[in-house]
Amino acid sequence: MIHMGLQSLCNFLTKNIAFTPLKIILLSGALFLFGFGGYGQVSIADISFNEANTTVTFDIIYTGPVVASFSVDYTTSDGSATAGTDYTTTSSMLLFSGNPETQTFNVTIANDGVPEMDEIYNVTLSNIFPAVTTFTNTTATGTIVNDDGLSVEFSTGASSDTETAGGNLPTLLVTGTVILASTVTVTDAGTGNATGGGTDFSFTSPQLVNIPAAIYDGTTATEITIPILAIVGDAIVEVNETIDLTLSTPTGDAALGATTASTYTINDDDTATVSIDDPVSVAEGDVGTATLTFTVSIDQ
Repeated sequence: MIHMGLQSLCNFLTKNIAFTPLKIILLSGALFLFGFGGYGQVSIADISFNEANTTVTFDIIYTGPVVASFSVDYTTSDGSATAGTDYTTTSSMLLFSGNPETQTFNVTIANDGVPEMDEIYNVTLSNIFPAVTTFTNTTATGTIVNDDGLSVEFSTGASSDTETAGGNLPTLLVTGTVILASTVTVTDAGTGNATGGGTDFSFTSPQLVNIPAAIYDGTTATEITIPILAIVGDAIVEVNETIDLTLSTPTGDAALGATTASTYTINDDDTATVSIDDPVSVAEGDVGTATLTFTVSIDQ
């Protein structure tokens, strides 16, 4: 009879009490009422921080009425940031007393000193236990803001090609975000044995190179071509020749990277033809010697 009475009360409460969401559990003749959904909420917010902040704290907030104590699981995952390189992955469980409160956990960030794009990683909440409340949101992002500045450098310290092809020229690699247009200066150091001015190559030195406002990823996908640098082919057989370039005087957001000197080798691809003519005939005579004259020539 007691059991039937409690069951009837459960049915009545479920159908008629609309002013607050309830979870009604009948267990061993006892009636338990738990608030759930609607009022209590667990939330997490996105955060952004410089990578110099090697420890970042996320707040997990419970707001709402007092409920039974509960736990929430959390875990991190890669976005554009990579665990083990940009941050340390973490996952665990937070315990809440059931009162409105904030629990926290930390994520360790790698301050690598490398100019790069801003990167993000994800935090995911799950598994409220027991289910006495719900989530406002279950995901948030941590944005690692690069604080290492903008890097500009040559794409290579050494490159080469034939004088006919004239390709594989060095370019400028930029890493980071350029807010305001910047510049850098490329100069012919004059220490190579190639002759400029249109003889072996064309280049106006020093050359001010513009770096437009944009996002650069430090690869050839966003490289900047050095203007008016061109190789001049000829038909002269000669030794291989070199051009020595240097990078200097960055302005605006720019800062020099590691590769500030680049040597380009012009590989000669001309050939010469060597020929020898038949000598004029002479009579051998009976005594003494006679001289035969051979003519050897080269077309270069």
